[in-house]
Amino acid sequence: MELLLKRVQLKGTLLTPRSDEYKKELTEFATKAMPLFFQNEIRAIVGHVFPFEEIKRAHEHMEANKNLGKIILKVNE
Repeated sequence: MELLLKRVQLKGTLLTPRSDEYKKELTEFATKAMPLFFQNEIRAIVGHVFPFEEIKRAHEHMEANKNLGKIILKVNE
């Protein structure tokens, strides 16, 4: 598990330097888009779900370019 923690990347941004117009557009998008996710009008495309124990197989699947959509690792069952 320690190896995986070394690979984690956390990225973020501050809205402080952004224009008020940009902030307004971002807020409007979130306000309009989030309900569509909750109503299943739009959704993320999930290509395959692997149990965490099959992480090697999931990586091989990705390396072979077999995925269409997101590859999910299911941690707890």
